[in-house]
Amino acid sequence: MEVQHFAMKKAVCLFLFLIVFLCLKCPEKKDNDVSQPKSLVYPFTGRNMFFGFNFLNADNVYALADFGITYFPVQYRITWYNIEQEKGVYNWTSIDNDVMWHQSFDADSMIVFTSLWNAFGEKRQQIENKLAEIMVEQNMSLNDAWIYFHRDFNGIEQYDLNPDPNDPNDERLITLLEFTKLAVERFDGDGIDDAPGLVYPIKYWHLINEFPGPGHPPLFIAQIYKEMSAAIREADPEAKIVLPGLYTGPTGRIFAFADGYIQDEEAGVRNSIKYSRETVLQDTGLAWTKAGYEAILREAADYFDVIDIHLYHEKETFLEGFLDYLMDIMAENGTSKPITISEGKHGPFKNPAGYVGPQGDNWFGPWTPAEHAEFVVKTNVMLAAKGVKRRQFGIGGGQGDGYWQGPWSVLGLIQKGTGIKNPAYYTFKLFIERAREFMNVQDVSPGGSIRVFRITTLAGTVYTAWDINGESEKYEPTDLSQVLSFQGENVKITYIVTALDVNNDPIEIPSETVLKTGVPTGLTPVFIELN
Repeated sequence: MEVQHFAMKKAVCLFLFLIVFLCLKCPEKKDNDVSQPKSLVYPFTGRNMFFGFNFLNADNVYALADFGITYFPVQYRITWYNIEQEKGVYNWTSIDNDVMWHQSFDADSMIVFTSLWNAFGEKRQQIENKLAEIMVEQNMSLNDAWIYFHRDFNGIEQYDLNPDPNDPNDERLITLLEFTKLAVERFDGDGIDDAPGLVYPIKYWHLINEFPGPGHPPLFIAQIYKEMSAAIREADPEAKIVLPGLYTGPTGRIFAFADGYIQDEEAGVRNSIKYSRETVLQDTGLAWTKAGYEAILREAADYFDVIDIHLYHEKETFLEGFLDYLMDIMAENGTSKPITISEGKHGPFKNPAGYVGPQGDNWFGPWTPAEHAEFVVKTNVMLAAKGVKRRQFGIGGGQGDGYWQGPWSVLGLIQKGTGIKNPAYYTFKLFIERAREFMNVQDVSPGGSIRVFRITTLAGTVYTAWDINGESEKYEPTDLSQVLSFQGENVKITYIVTALDVNNDPIEIPSETVLKTGVPTGLTPVFIELN
C-alpha cells in the first residue's frame, strides 16, 4: 500500500510540475504582444464628413487650417498598370507615400481604381510604344497621353484589355481580382500585410472613376462590380464600395430634365443647342447612356454601398431636380444609398471670359467671381438639405496647361500659380465658420423665388437666404418673419465676399442688424443669425 501511495503522489507531483512548466513556457498572450496583428481604429464613424478637398499639395496645404476639412475623396488613384509592371512584382511606393502624407492631416480618404486592366510581355510593349507615339504626335505629357489613349484612341477596345466578368476562368479577371484583394489588404488596417506607416484604415473604394467613360459599357460595369465587390469584401468586410461618379454636366442633368425633374428649360441645352423635353432623348446615344446608367443602378444594387456624383453644373436651378431624379430611380429599385460628391467644382461649370473650349458650355455665359462665391453657399446648403453625405471642393488647378489645369483653374478657391485667393475662398471660410460640424440643414423656403435654408449646429442656428430672380449684389427687403425661429424682432446679416480689391484682398461689406420683416435678399445669399 505504501508503494502504491508513493507512486500516486509521485504521479500527482509530476502532473503539477508539467502544468507549471507549460504555463511558464506558454504565457497568456497580452494585448501588447507583438506576435499578434494589431487592427487600426477607423476614427471617422459618427463624424460630420461633408467637407472634403481635392488636389491638395504643398503649396496650398495652409488652406486646411481655415476650413477643418474631413476627407480627401480622389487623391489616391490606383493605376494597376503602373504598380504591377512585371507579373507578380508590385511597387506601391507612390501610393503609400501619398496616403501617409494625407493621413497626417487627420482626414479620411478614398482610393479609386482608375483602370481595371493590365498587360505584360509583348502586349505591354505594344502599349508602351503607342503611348510614346501619342506623346510625339499630340505633343503631350505621359499623363495626358494616358488619358488620350483611353478617351480618344479607345485603347481598351483596341488592345482587348477589359477582363471578362462573366468568365471565371478569364486570366484578365483572375489577375484583376488578385490585385484588388492585395490593394484592399494593404490599406484595411487589420495588421496583416498593411502598408508601412498606415495610421488608420481606408474604407472607401471607388471602382471606375466616372460614368459615362470610355471602354466600360453599362452591363460590364454592373457585372464587374459583382466580381470586384466580392474580392474587396473578402479582404475587408467593412469596406464601402462606391459607384462610378455620374458626370452631371450635361449628362446627369439632362437625364433629369428629360424625365421632368428639372423645370428650367435650359437644362435641355447640350453643346449650345437647346432641346425640348420631348426631343432630348431622340439622340440615340444619349438615350442609350441614360438607360445604361439606370441599368447599373438596378443590376449592381447589391454590389455597391455609395452613389457618387461628379458635380459640374451651370445653374443652381439644375441641382435639386437632378438629386430628386437620382433618389427616385433608387426608390424604384427598392433601395436607398447614401450620395457623395467626389469630384467637381463648387463654382458654376462655365468657361472664363474669352475662353472657348470643349468643357464648359458657352451658352451659359462666362464664369464670374461673384457667381462662384454665391455657388459656394447655395450648393452646400442645397446638397446638405437633400441628404448628401460628403462633398468635395477643389482648392485649385493642378499642373500643366490643359483646360482642367489651365484656364479653368480659376474656379479653384486659390488661383493656380498665383497664390491669389478667390472671393469664393473667403466666402467658404465664412460658411465653414457657421456650418462646421452641422447636424442638419433644412429647406424652409417660404415659396416663390425666395430660398431659405436653416443650418443647425451644436453652437446654434444660422440661416442663409437669397432670391433666385434677384440680381447679384443687389438686395431688396423681404419679410422672413414667418420662417426665422429667432426670438425678437432683429437679426444680424452677414454678407459674403464676391470681389477683391486692387491688392487682391477681399472687399467686405460690414454686417448689419435689420428687422426680420426686412431681410435683404438678392441673387447673392446672405447669412442670418441671432442678433
